[in-house]
Amino acid sequence: RSIRNIIWRTMFFFVLAIFVLVALIPWEEAGLTKSPFVAVFDNIGIPYAADIMNFVILTAVLSVANSGLYAATRMLWSLSKNEMAPAFLKKLSSRGIPLNALIMTIAISAFSLLTSVVAAETVYLWLISISGVITIIVWMSICVSQFFFRKHYLAEGGKLDDLKFRTPLYPLVPIL
Repeated sequence: RSIRNIIWRTMFFFVLAIFVLVALIPWEEAGLTKSPFVAVFDNIGIPYAADIMNFVILTAVLSVANSGLYAATRMLWSLSKNEMAPAFLKKLSSRGIPLNALIMTIAISAFSLLTSVVAAETVYLWLISISGVITIIVWMSICVSQFFFRKHYLAEGGKLDDLKFRTPLYPLVPIL
């Protein structure tokens, strides 16, 4: 049930946030020097708006880092379990935690973070650029897969009504 509503919920929150920002920030004040949310909070008189937004952003970043660490660790463990990564990564602790995969993930993450300080103009810039390009390629692959899946599914006699999840506004959503 949740997956059916996620697109509408996401669109609602993004569109609503943009609408509120456009409605409350005078065009003369729109700029890149501070967060538009901080500008809105300042305009309506909320004290410590920048601090509040920094706290919200820091909380969100920590949440994303936690879920990313978990996902990357489990992905390394799963790859190792399927013999697609070194075997030492599949070892579990007595509590079922893939410690070797966790240590490897933390080491790679720490190295990436270190490059943002030591080699921000070269290595870090390359890492960010590569990850951006890979993200675009992955999302393009997902969209292309959606087209081929639909075509193949219908060609084999499948009915769209039988699918548990149908992409709303197809084919517009994969194109966008």
